[in-house]
Amino acid sequence: MLIVAAAACTGDSTTSTAPADEDIPKIVLSQDGESFVAPADISPEVPDGTVMSDLTFDTFDGDTATLADYAGKPLVVNFFASWCPPCVREMPEFQAVFKSLEPQVAFLGLSQDQSAQDALDLVESTGVTYDVGWDLDLEVYRATGSIAMPTTAFVSPSGELLDIFAGVLDTESLTELIETTFGVAVRP
Repeated sequence: MLIVAAAACTGDSTTSTAPADEDIPKIVLSQDGESFVAPADISPEVPDGTVMSDLTFDTFDGDTATLADYAGKPLVVNFFASWCPPCVREMPEFQAVFKSLEPQVAFLGLSQDQSAQDALDLVESTGVTYDVGWDLDLEVYRATGSIAMPTTAFVSPSGELLDIFAGVLDTESLTELIETTFGVAVRP
């Protein structure tokens, strides 16, 4: 049974270093069991020709990067936050799939946290080694039309948004989506 719960997405205004994002509703998707993955009814439709290449995000060392930096490879973009228990639970699963696919497929985690330190602490505690950044102005998140956390976007080597999945993914489900979306065989 898929449980959808509204999440309060605000940080302590005295410690927040990111702009408020109250104008974008976020629903935290949860489930009864650790391995339950259900198709999410709230995954946005992907309009044909949605190009993501020019979208920017902040790196945790203070620079700005763009999705065009990943041109030439399929790209999995996972939106996460420390306040989102399903996001935290799926991050080691993403790391396992990333390790089995590098350098064939690029992975990028984009934090929705209000504090960079919260995001960095989560990345460290989950053992994530793929690229991570901070979508401070929510430019990338908005471009996907998403309203749920976690959300994962699949971007072609040419920068076109191919698919979006709203909900929790385990290793098996993420592998299947990558194989189906990108036509990439995942090593056992």
